[in-house]
Amino acid sequence: DTFKKAVDTDRDSQDTAWLVGIGTKWNKFKLDYNYRDTQRDAVMDTFNDSDFNRGGTAARGHKVKLSYKLSKNFSIGGAYLAAEDYSTAGETINRDTLQLDLKAKF
Repeated sequence: DTFKKAVDTDRDSQDTAWLVGIGTKWNKFKLDYNYRDTQRDAVMDTFNDSDFNRGGTAARGHKVKLSYKLSKNFSIGGAYLAAEDYSTAGETINRDTLQLDLKAKF
């Protein structure tokens, strides 16, 4: 019983998530940056950012996004996501993701 209470108490405290970021535009460039920490029980995986840490929770890290407007309707860009997954007790896994985008507006 004591062990179960200790485990339950620990899991109950894993319900916080936060994100802080900044973005700017300069001529045809757009830059966004954010840092986030999403604990294990903070949100359902369904509502979490699917690109960051493979969509899972219990992770913290950075997201940097840069885009360049080619014309009125087209832009290119890229995003780098650096996640530190701490879902496994005593172990952290670094997950780096690079995305390249070509966007068209109609």
